[in-house]
Amino acid sequence: MGVTACEIDRQPRMSNVTPCHYDEQQNFFAEVRGYKRCILFPPEQFECLYPHPVYHPHDRQSQIDFERPDYARFPKFREARGQEAVVGPGDVLYIPIYWWHHIESIMRGGYTISINFWYK
Repeated sequence: MGVTACEIDRQPRMSNVTPCHYDEQQNFFAEVRGYKRCILFPPEQFECLYPHPVYHPHDRQSQIDFERPDYARFPKFREARGQEAVVGPGDVLYIPIYWWHHIESIMRGGYTISINFWYK
């Protein structure tokens, strides 16, 4: 078991949200600067999170806009139950394989820096 990828995102974004999705590897999500709110959902909640179809450009990503959910189109989203954590500088959050996660920056001025360590 070794680290298969390490990502440092240096691209500034207009958006401070990573849409809800799951990864096909284990992940250690490390916060270096700033704070992020992370909501995790177990794989069993797959149907409540309405993933895009397989082979869609956003495969493995939920169709739901967490800021403005459309309950008429996605009624089971009301049943979704996640675990929430806020990570700050020095914190590392373990995200198990196939667990859904929605991550948003909590801007307290400045910018945020996170590092992902994925492994199988």
